[in-house]
Order: sequence, then C-alpha cells, then structure tokens
Amino acid sequence: LSLRNVHATPEQKVKAADEEKLGIGAMIADGFRFIRSTPLVRGLLVGAFGAFVAGGAVIGSAKPYSSSLLAGDSAFSLLVLAVFLGLATGMVFAPKLARRLPHDRLFGLSIVAAAISLGFVALSPHLTISLIAVVLVGICAGTAFLTGVTIIGSRVEDAIRGRINAIYQLMMKLVLFGTTVTVPVLVGLVDQRNITVFGSEVSIDGTRPVMLGGAAIALVAGLFAYRQMDDKRTEPILADL
Repeated sequence: LSLRNVHATPEQKVKAADEEKLGIGAMIADGFRFIRSTPLVRGLLVGAFGAFVAGGAVIGSAKPYSSSLLAGDSAFSLLVLAVFLGLATGMVFAPKLARRLPHDRLFGLSIVAAAISLGFVALSPHLTISLIAVVLVGICAGTAFLTGVTIIGSRVEDAIRGRINAIYQLMMKLVLFGTTVTVPVLVGLVDQRNITVFGSEVSIDGTRPVMLGGAAIALVAGLFAYRQMDDKRTEPILADL
C-alpha cells in the first residue's frame, strides 16, 4: 500500500487510506469468524484465557500469600524462584512431551494439571509443600505456553495467523491487567485468621480463596480446551500418557 502511494494523487491517497481502514475492520471480523468456526483455535484461546486468569490471581496475591506461610521475607523470593525454575523446566521438556503426546491434547492437559497444582498451592499449610506445588504449576504453565505458541505457528493458516496472534496478545494483556487489579480488592474482603494444620500454624486470608477461584476457572477452561482441540481420535488418553 505504501509503495502504491508514493506517486499517488491526494484523492488516491485518501481512497487508499479508507480502504486500509475497512481492511483492518474486515481483518478483525475475519479473525473472530475464524475463531468461532475453528474448534482448535477456539479451544486454544479459551484455555489461554483460563490460564491468564489463574496467572493474574497468582501475581496479585503472591506477596500476601508468602506472608501467610509465616516463613519470613525470604518466602516470597523462594516462591518466585520456584515459578521461574518450573517455567524453564516446562519449556525445556515440552518438545520431548510433544513427541509422545499430540499438541492438541498436551495443551489442554497442561492447563488442567496447572489448575490442580494451583489448588495444592492454595491449600498448602507449609512452605515446603508450597514450593513443590509452585514448581509443578510453573512446569505445566511453561508446557502449555510453548505448546500454544507451537499450535498457532504450525496449525493456523498463514493468512489468519497474524490476526490470531494479535487477538491472543490483546486478550493476555487485558486479562492479566484486569485480574492483577481486582485480586487485591478481593483479597482485602476476607478477614485474616490463624489456624493450626497438622501442628503447623497457618495464616488464612483472601489469597487462598482467590487462588482456588483462579484454579477452578483454569480447570474448566482446560477441560473445555481439551474437548475442543482433541481431534476425536479413538485412542484413549491413557494410551498416549
């Protein structure tokens, strides 16, 4: 378009700009039509939505959650380190898992596993259990992230791939921003109290219900993604596992 406009008249430039604006609107509409008509992409975006909600819940409640473990200021740093170690591990081993398990199944299962692990994080009474569960969350999240990127790059047509990527990135920013803003408000609605679990004192505040809520949303989204993206093969999932 810009090359054609080099020697164009002002009237031609205005007309070309109008066509470009219409083209952008049409591209966005085509992207959403493609999502509605393609179970693979629809499942991918719904699953990613659930994962982003869970991620925003974790980000927004990480600091007060570390305080609820009564493990000192170093607990927050250890949890952050555990998350990044898990993410790196998941991205390293995701290609190896994909050799045995198809991408369309691996993506949904990774989100489901991350949701279950996040549930363990929310219910954990001790820092050691929390660190193990957080590492598992990171591994599953890293696997899901890399698998989703691979699916967009290999299973989506070239003509629509850019639009799907744009929608994916916009959704990620909006969901993460929205959850990180609202989570502190939700956490503040629950009064803090201390209880004893298996001989260990645990501080219960709003972070744990928020994490459980994020885990529930991710679980539902992961199951939906798995059902939408699975190509209805006759082989049971246990055979692949």
